[in-house]
Amino acid sequence: LSALGKATDEAYNNGDAAALAALYTKDALLLTNTGPVYGREAIEKHDADVFQKVHFSNHLDKRDESSPHMIGMAGDEAWSSGQWSLTSQVKGADPVERTGYWLEIYSREGGIWKKRVDAWNVTPAPAPQTTTTDLVGTWKLVSITIEQDGKKTDFYGPNPQGQLIYEANGRVSNIITRSGLPKFASDSRQLGTPEENAEVVEGSIAYFGTYTVDAAAKTITLHIETCSYPNLNGLDRKSTFNISGDELTITNPTSSIGLPDQLVWKRVK
Repeated sequence: LSALGKATDEAYNNGDAAALAALYTKDALLLTNTGPVYGREAIEKHDADVFQKVHFSNHLDKRDESSPHMIGMAGDEAWSSGQWSLTSQVKGADPVERTGYWLEIYSREGGIWKKRVDAWNVTPAPAPQTTTTDLVGTWKLVSITIEQDGKKTDFYGPNPQGQLIYEANGRVSNIITRSGLPKFASDSRQLGTPEENAEVVEGSIAYFGTYTVDAAAKTITLHIETCSYPNLNGLDRKSTFNISGDELTITNPTSSIGLPDQLVWKRVK
């Protein structure tokens, strides 16, 4: 059986579908991660199609000999299982390290062991980890919701406007406004009516400062230097974040009005 494993490694590394198919019985069953393949001829065609698209190297089958349940023999039948590993490279792409588990059942034909059943899977690759650099760039506001008594509300209305910039040097700036803020009748920022001033103050916020990221904990800490709401000047504000594709979600345990809020941003390209 060890010779069969070595021949499997060599056939994979050489991209030799015929040599690989020769290791199976005529009526063999190959169970792949995409479905079953029946018979030696179909297995050879399957492997040939794969080898045309993907180059394999460093293929290694490691038989699990530590457990009596994982390897055994009875007359002209035998079975074993273990782990496999290899490097795969699709044409035009970077190499990828892959691993998985396999289970094989063998039959002895003319004194030679061949695979009668070959089942294997691919261990899922770990999810990519978010890094500090994933935040760097300009983000456009999509929504802001606050939650109170189990009810969510669009805090800045249904179409808030905003821009968030994380710089690679650790600087951050942010501005958010409610859409449709009224123009001042006086056409002077210094001569707004109490109602106009209140609506602008309640409907906008801006700040700048620096930021630090804990990628493992998925938290951002803002070190606010100056804010249009002066109560936040000089404070550190920690939030959780998640990036999915071009979407950034930031959750604040306490917003500037004292309630939890959630902001959704889309990366500007």
